[in-house]
Amino acid sequence: MRSLINYLIQSEKLPYQINWNMIFIVYFGLIQLVHSLGDIIIYVLYSEKTNSKFVTDALNSLSDTINQSEQIFDVNFIRMASSHNLNDILDTNINFMIIDATFDVYWNRIIYEYTENNKIINLKMNFEASYDGEWLFFLHNSADQHQEISELILNFFGWTNLAIISNDLPKNVKIVSNIEKRLKNQISLKVILPDAINTGRISSLIRKIIIPDGIQMFFILEEGENFEDLIENLKKEKVYKKGAGVLAGSSSIWAANEDGLILYVEKGLENAESYSEYEILAIKHFTDMILEFRSRYSSSQQSGEFDSLLLKELFESNTYQHKKLPAFSIINIDSNQKILKGEVENSSFHFFNRTFIFPGNTTVFPKISKTEIVLSIASGSTEPNGLTNLLNSQNFLGSLYAQWVMNNSTDLLKNFNILHFETDCGANVYDFDFYYNCMSPLKDQLGVTFLSPSFSAGAVGYITIFRKLGLEIPHCGAGTRVAALSNKAEYPEYMRVITSSEYFAVIMAKSLAYFGWSNVAVIYSDKSSVLSVYKTFVQQCEILGISILNDADKRLIPQTYLRTNYTQYKHIFKNIYESKARVCVIFMENPYAWHAIEGFYDAGFREGEFVPFFYSKTGGVQSISNDLEERIMKRKKLMLGSLSAFSDEYIGDYGKQIKSEIAQAFYPQDPSYKCFSFDAFMLAAHGLDYTINKGEDIENSTILNKNLRKQKFEGCSGTISIESSNNNRNSAPINLFNFYYNTTDDTYYETSVVVYTPGSSIPFNIIQKVTWPGNSKTIPTDMRHNNFDCPFEKILVRNSSVGIGMFLVACFTIFSISGIITWIIWKKWKIVDFPKLEKPKKIKFADMMVYLVIAIDFFQYLYLGPSSSSVNSVVAYISKAISVDLEGLIYFKGTVFWIAMVFTLSAATFSIFLNIFTVTRFKNIFTWKFCVNLRYFADAILPLIGNALFIPIISFLLNIFSCTHATGDSISDTYLDKDCYQYCWKGKHLAFALLSIIAIFIYMPLTVYYRPMYQETQESLHIKTMPKYLIIKSLAQVFFVVLKKTMGFYQPEIHGFVYLVLFLIYLWIILRVKAYNYDKICLLLFITMLMVIWSVLFTSLANVLKVTFILWLCFQLTGWVAIVVWGAFKAKKIQSLIITEKGMDISILFKFMLGKVDASAISKKEINFVSKKETKSTSENKGSLEKVDQDLVEIVEEDNASKELKNSNIVLCINDNEDEENDETARLDSNRKFI
Repeated sequence: MRSLINYLIQSEKLPYQINWNMIFIVYFGLIQLVHSLGDIIIYVLYSEKTNSKFVTDALNSLSDTINQSEQIFDVNFIRMASSHNLNDILDTNINFMIIDATFDVYWNRIIYEYTENNKIINLKMNFEASYDGEWLFFLHNSADQHQEISELILNFFGWTNLAIISNDLPKNVKIVSNIEKRLKNQISLKVILPDAINTGRISSLIRKIIIPDGIQMFFILEEGENFEDLIENLKKEKVYKKGAGVLAGSSSIWAANEDGLILYVEKGLENAESYSEYEILAIKHFTDMILEFRSRYSSSQQSGEFDSLLLKELFESNTYQHKKLPAFSIINIDSNQKILKGEVENSSFHFFNRTFIFPGNTTVFPKISKTEIVLSIASGSTEPNGLTNLLNSQNFLGSLYAQWVMNNSTDLLKNFNILHFETDCGANVYDFDFYYNCMSPLKDQLGVTFLSPSFSAGAVGYITIFRKLGLEIPHCGAGTRVAALSNKAEYPEYMRVITSSEYFAVIMAKSLAYFGWSNVAVIYSDKSSVLSVYKTFVQQCEILGISILNDADKRLIPQTYLRTNYTQYKHIFKNIYESKARVCVIFMENPYAWHAIEGFYDAGFREGEFVPFFYSKTGGVQSISNDLEERIMKRKKLMLGSLSAFSDEYIGDYGKQIKSEIAQAFYPQDPSYKCFSFDAFMLAAHGLDYTINKGEDIENSTILNKNLRKQKFEGCSGTISIESSNNNRNSAPINLFNFYYNTTDDTYYETSVVVYTPGSSIPFNIIQKVTWPGNSKTIPTDMRHNNFDCPFEKILVRNSSVGIGMFLVACFTIFSISGIITWIIWKKWKIVDFPKLEKPKKIKFADMMVYLVIAIDFFQYLYLGPSSSSVNSVVAYISKAISVDLEGLIYFKGTVFWIAMVFTLSAATFSIFLNIFTVTRFKNIFTWKFCVNLRYFADAILPLIGNALFIPIISFLLNIFSCTHATGDSISDTYLDKDCYQYCWKGKHLAFALLSIIAIFIYMPLTVYYRPMYQETQESLHIKTMPKYLIIKSLAQVFFVVLKKTMGFYQPEIHGFVYLVLFLIYLWIILRVKAYNYDKICLLLFITMLMVIWSVLFTSLANVLKVTFILWLCFQLTGWVAIVVWGAFKAKKIQSLIITEKGMDISILFKFMLGKVDASAISKKEINFVSKKETKSTSENKGSLEKVDQDLVEIVEEDNASKELKNSNIVLCINDNEDEENDETARLDSNRKFI
């Protein structure tokens, strides 16, 4: 009958006209009839908001569940509708209690008031209520009790960096709010999920919030399918894994089936498999109290029945403030089973088993608050075939330090811990079987990124093995430069924090040019990765004009060259020795490069004669230790003072800080090479941080690889970023290291001395002065000018004070004789002068030679000043070529020197002959055809020889006196600097010395005498050079040559400034005596000399300050342009008197071609020097114009150049007084344009 009534009440198909009140009257009448069948009537009141599944399940099983074996409870279900009145449908005359399952605020209040007024037990299923009642009891523990138990368990576990995820039910929101207040230091994230949230949004939440915060400890208050979806998403995003911890609330028990979950559950509800069971078991908890009490009550009273008051007292004695007593069970899901681990009552734990299973099927208690990310590193020292490589493991100490920095960072990956998984499967020697067998067992432990070794064989080998094992994780290279790994298409999984070896080759070639070296030798190993480097280097040398002196077929050497192979490869070392090259670029790896150095020593190189330039760092003190004394001695002699190129380490303040910290952390190890493994680790860390914050999966190798290539950050070696088109670091600075011995502290150093920064306005920056071989601070020459292809040992060589003294005496004797000759000629020419050029003249070939001489003088003055080789070798080469400095262009040593000496003496002799022929007027006596031709030849060639070759001839002939070294103390022990096989002042040297003395003493006076005399003999020459200027110029040039040979060699830095002072004095004297009879030429000379002064000043400063070529060039051009602009402005104010004939008007030619004019128009010679505008001058100027026109007619008719010149007073070349141009003709002439 009860089922029938329940069906009628629940049925949605009841006729509309049914009277509900009548139904309930009949219903309760029937209840009275059957009251004797049960002791307690239970009314379950529900509404449309009640879970329909619960209603269905409760209808089917609630009565059986709570009654157990005997029928004690009569359960009735009533669906509340808006038309119901509890007073009408419930009879207060019988004993019953109500279970409020409406979950409706309206009915909650109605039922509450009804039960309070009628003193009826009200068991409320949901405990969120803002009121308390005398007859109101709650089926579940309160929110405060849940908050207290969850807080207790979380503190017991000690979890921090905790995320609380809850649904939006008021009871759970209250729990979360209370826990957040009390555990605020442990909670990193609070998330309230709406009931209707979809799986995609949960997944996005995990990727973009939970994972970036490194959260792996969770407290979840969710139930049913939502709980299952949340756990599934945590698994999908790889958060629910080893190291994580998840605590769930009581209402999650029926949906909890994932191993590793921990739940606290209201006692008695542990076995709930659904929401319905969860609530039914909660009801059963109270009905079990009644059954237990009834059993005791009946046995003691023998009769009687339950009434509401008795039930109230019973429930009050078994609850706390009308709520369930705070008793919870702790459940752990293991193998999909709910295992009871313990209980909590009155805030006290009682464990049955303390071994918990956590996510990832581990029993390790997850107390670490940070998520762990694994990076694998090839940091081992074991190599195939029993070899060891300690250098590799030492280099990776930088990565270990980066791990410590990263795990203590508050900015980057602050909620994560990076773990190193170290492999020991090889680094520098690759063997497939060894690598494969070693790596196969480790394939599942390698993490998300692999730090590749700094050796090319190992780096490429690991890529091969990873591909074979099916692993696609990115490789971050810590130091290898092999060019093949630049190929992004072939090695897409690879990237490195240094640049390609081919880039190094380019910078090494540029470094040679930076030091002013244009001649080098080179050797390279037969290692495949080195071949492309060598080819790139050779190409760059060709571009820069650097010559490789040793034979191309004598440069290749085995990559594993040992000292025992010297005899086999002796010809390679000997070829370099015989090439006279001092600088040798060595493309070999250590330690084999050390063996090659011993080969160079055995071939004859000694200290100071050899500057090795290594492809990688020498290894510093390691290269000269732990070996036999003889071998160490050879390396010390040739390696100290060497250079090496490698990527710059520890740049800037941050780099210096890291260097200091690494040095302290791993003392006493050298921090060198460790910066690159540090930066490789940081590249991985930045990429991981970027990927996590972007909400992407770090275990997706494609995504992580792409994000690693997007990074740009400040590492210990500068700004780190990867080029988009290849695997190399972008714009990596390159260091030049200097290996030297410091005598002050008796220590060997390999220190960065120069940094090349691409893209910088000053690419080469000097950190400290290079210490060259022999502890010299002066840049050595690229050639062994003082090489020891000599018949005696170098140890016997010493500086000869006698030889140096004789050389200085010879130089200054020649200068003194020059002075005497100058004085004699001065006596003849001092009163002779040429009148100023006042009338326009048509330019002749001899006039053009004056311009050429000024240009040659300009470059020779530059050459005689400070050398520009240290600034730029190309500029120095051009200057030497234009100034006819054969010594600077050709290597004059040995046989070459003697051949050049013969040619120089021949040129001097020929010049002497022509000078005698001209000066003695023989050309006017003999009228033979040969003599006539010789006369014309002398007139054409002598000005060039006398000006262009005067300095080179004097300079080269002085070399015969350069005997500054000796093998003993006697003057007879001195040998010629240009040929050590020739001892001085005996035999061939004495003969050539005497010939040179005779040649100089005849050639120099005749040339000095001929220069002013030439001006008189040339009738067609309009631009006359003043004799006084020529005499002073000759004396100055000889003095400058002597200064260059002496001070320029022994004190080059001081020489520049001394030369500058003397040149200023020279310029002042020239301005006093006036150089030419034509003002514009005087101005041109003044401009070129100002340019020389400007160049000498900044070249001297550049040599001292070691500025770059670009900076020097900017200053040079700025000054020159300013001087030229000023000169052009001044030139406009000076009348042009040297003119060229105007060419035919091209428009007449076109008219002739079109038939507009006849042939007479183009055959007519017209010279129109005056514009039409000028012909319209005023009548006051007519007389002046007629005079000027008459002068122009004289030019056209080419009147004899022997016309008597008017004597006039001589004025200074540079006349700033424009007031002297007073007459009308001068003003008009200055406005005319002569072509």
